[in-house]
Amino acid sequence: MRYEQRNNPMQRRMRILDETRRITGLRSLGRCGAEPLAGAVAITRKTDGSGSFAGLFRCGSVWACPECSPVVRADRAAAMEAYALAWATEHDAELCTGNSEDAGRTHAGHGMAMATLTSRHAQYAVLEDRPVLDDDGEVVLDDDGKPKVRKGQLQRTADAWRRMLQSRWWRRFCAKYGIAGGTRALEVTHSWGASWHTHIHAVLWMEDPATDRITAEMETELYDRWQAECAHAKLGRPSRKHGVDVAPARRGAEGAADLARYLVKVQDKDDGKVPGEALPGQIPDHVSRDARPTADQARRLVDARARRDAARAAGRVRAEAEADSLIASIRQEIGRAHASALGNELLRADTKKGRKAGRAPFEILRLALAGDEAELALWRQFERGTKGSRMLTWTGGIRERLERLTGRTLDDEQKVVVDQDVADVADVLVTVEPQPWRTTVADVPGRRGQLRIAVTTASQQAAQTGIDATAHARQVVVDVLESWGLAAGVHFHGPGDARRADPLTGEMPRTQWTDPSTGRTHATPASVRADIVPPPRHERAHHQWQTTHDLEAAAAVAGTRPRDWVRPEQAARRAKGLPVARDLTAAATMAAAAAPTGPACIVCDRPVDTRLTDETGDGIHLLCQ
Repeated sequence: MRYEQRNNPMQRRMRILDETRRITGLRSLGRCGAEPLAGAVAITRKTDGSGSFAGLFRCGSVWACPECSPVVRADRAAAMEAYALAWATEHDAELCTGNSEDAGRTHAGHGMAMATLTSRHAQYAVLEDRPVLDDDGEVVLDDDGKPKVRKGQLQRTADAWRRMLQSRWWRRFCAKYGIAGGTRALEVTHSWGASWHTHIHAVLWMEDPATDRITAEMETELYDRWQAECAHAKLGRPSRKHGVDVAPARRGAEGAADLARYLVKVQDKDDGKVPGEALPGQIPDHVSRDARPTADQARRLVDARARRDAARAAGRVRAEAEADSLIASIRQEIGRAHASALGNELLRADTKKGRKAGRAPFEILRLALAGDEAELALWRQFERGTKGSRMLTWTGGIRERLERLTGRTLDDEQKVVVDQDVADVADVLVTVEPQPWRTTVADVPGRRGQLRIAVTTASQQAAQTGIDATAHARQVVVDVLESWGLAAGVHFHGPGDARRADPLTGEMPRTQWTDPSTGRTHATPASVRADIVPPPRHERAHHQWQTTHDLEAAAAVAGTRPRDWVRPEQAARRAKGLPVARDLTAAATMAAAAAPTGPACIVCDRPVDTRLTDETGDGIHLLCQ
């Protein structure tokens, strides 16, 4: 049975990543979702009945990965929502400033302004950095012997912003308008008429609420400096109309109209809708509903204000207090939508579609996967141009202040995606050996998505029929894997499989299996238990050496071989002629594994040889020491 849901965004993103791995020039993106971390891949079932995987490498690319980018951007947008709410509402002054002298005081709430800074771009613009060539096509070297590089559009835009922040003008600007810091997000689009277009979304965190007059003054001064920095970065001077736009984000319902004029040009890339243009004096129809009160919110707010006025006129104090409380709750509800809209505009480029002739990067990727060579060249240029670039940056120490206010920190991008994979795991259904996972599952576009949909579908069926969801989901996954030519107990294992381990070292024996797609035979070591979710790489113990060169150097200093330096216990056993993992024959390993269950390793809980136990009966594998 094929578990395909064409309209499922998750499955569509997974298929796009599977196909992107074939054309990408980024090594990390080519490994994402396909490379096991700890020797086996666990297919899991979450508490909500959905399927997931654990033990996979994740690239965490916020620019180019169809799977990681939505997860990371959603996490950053949620953090921005929390930061905006905490900043704009009443809060503890000591937490905000970090100054003990403010203990016991409160801040009524600060203001925010949203700025868009655009640079001039033309048809010849190149996104990536490229080496400078002479007339003969040779790379030109600088005085230090390093190749000269001509910076691309993205790096020039980032340099113009950074140079502006490092200037004395910026310090005077922040002091004048009470700006505590800024948050900058880069966005990239492309059109065939004007090539690559890079612009900056910035949130300016202000000590006092922003007004239309203040933001108009800020916009004028900011444009004068920005166009000078663009000229210095060889971007060309932007026009006054499109170069800089600053909009206030005032608190509560009063700021709804202001935010609606600027924030959230978010459009679901899969809904097929194209934003329209606004008439003069009208609110643009592409503005998200999240940026202004809904019809229900507006009606409830008008009714609550009418009740408050009537109670005040009649002298009913209690009724007036209840109406004030209701108005405050509605304003908080609207403010939460404003903060969500702010985070979306700043960070959710994965859900945007370029307006007019512009295309978002993932629109270019879809055309590249369809076989368009020109779009493929553009996508690879986008990969090279954005590699190593930071999408989100902070200035002025504002990040520390916001983290103190909310108690929420921004995790590493890879950790965000890995935590999403292993969050709320209820059961481990099966674990798949590394080689079958790569060649039979990950390398075939759509199969990873089919496994996740199979688990979700099985959970829904179990809920409807009243049967055990875990057992039913496991059986469905086993049926799917067997339909692809994989064998239970050889290519994948369930929690009840009696997998044989070396009683001396704790290592699993190698299993021979044949790839059904190529007919080739592989030897696969299984390095983890079937009923344990493989730990992330950063949680595993590291040796004192980090690279092969360091290992060889340390072993040379000790006067021994690298493998003996890493495992001195095995070296000592080898010197005494005692058997170790590599010295045991296959027959001896099989006989030891088939022996009756005896003492267990105190680390991994697998059977351990009696020769490795102490007088108390406790034993430990050599590799577990």
